[in-house]
Parts: sequence; C-alpha cells; structure tokens
Amino acid sequence: MGARRRVWTIALVLVGVGLFAAGCGGGERRPRPGQAPGFAISTLDGDTVRLADYPGAVVLLDFWATYCAPCKRVLRHEVELQKRYGPKGLQVISVALDRDPEAVRAYLQENPVNFPVALANAEIRKAYGGITTIPYIVFIDRTGRIRYRKIGFVPGDEAEIERWVARLVDEGTAPLVGP
Repeated sequence: MGARRRVWTIALVLVGVGLFAAGCGGGERRPRPGQAPGFAISTLDGDTVRLADYPGAVVLLDFWATYCAPCKRVLRHEVELQKRYGPKGLQVISVALDRDPEAVRAYLQENPVNFPVALANAEIRKAYGGITTIPYIVFIDRTGRIRYRKIGFVPGDEAEIERWVARLVDEGTAPLVGP
C-alpha cells in the first residue's frame, strides 16, 4: 500500500507543478463574459489609465509581473501586436502586479513597450477576479464586453492570442448577438 500511495503523491505533485508552470499561481474567481468592469489605475509615470479612455477600441488587458517568465514572453509578443493592430483599433493595457514599482521600471527600461503600463490596485484585482494566475489576459471588444480570457502561457500560445486580437479587430463595430 505504501508504494501505491507514493505513486499517487508523486502524480499529484507533477500535476500541480504542470499547472503552476502554465501560469504563475491559481485559483481566482474570474468575471464572466459580459460588460468589462471599468477601472482607473495609475501608470508608472503617475498618469491615470481608464478603460473608458478607449471607447470603440479592442482592449487587450494583460495582468503580469516581472518575476513571471511566461509574462515576459507575452509582453514581447504584445509589443508586436500593438505595432501591427494598433492602427486597426487595438489598445494593449498592461497591469503589473509587482509590489515594487522600481522592479517594473527597471524591467521596462531594459525592455520598453509601446502601450501604457499601470500598477495593479485592490479594486482592479477584485473587479477582474482576484488575479492569482498570471499571465492573465482579458480580451475586451469594441463595445466594452469581455469576449475571452487567456490564463497562463506556454510557447505556441502567441498564435491563439493573435487569433483573438485579429478576430476582435476585424469585427469592427458590428452589434453582438447573444449574452
């Protein structure tokens, strides 16, 4: 019986490690598709970024942290997406979950981005479900509705992210059908 128990214990540990590797954390409540919660958060420069600042835009809202390797890969991809799809109506908004703004500043000095980077506050974390797994990307359409959420990242997920961006950008401002 002892060997069987060890096998199950090892299997459970491996599953847990695999889930952690796909995203840094786990277990939050996520908002259901529907109207995206509004927010007002401070950027590293002390400005305020609001969802309401981008009416009619497709917003890719990315929660990340400097200590999360998958998050850094997503940020690099988002720089390219903003270049390619920005003229068509995409706006990436990056929300850093780091407790130390200096860590974020230092990272961005070495790895500049072409979109606003804000620091998470308790309100946005709560509004978007607690955010314990990162990267956590919320795709918001031109009407302000959450259309998709991407939790975690593994190599190859860039194509999935780009498909959603292209789909939402191509939809234009056509009315949505359904909830």
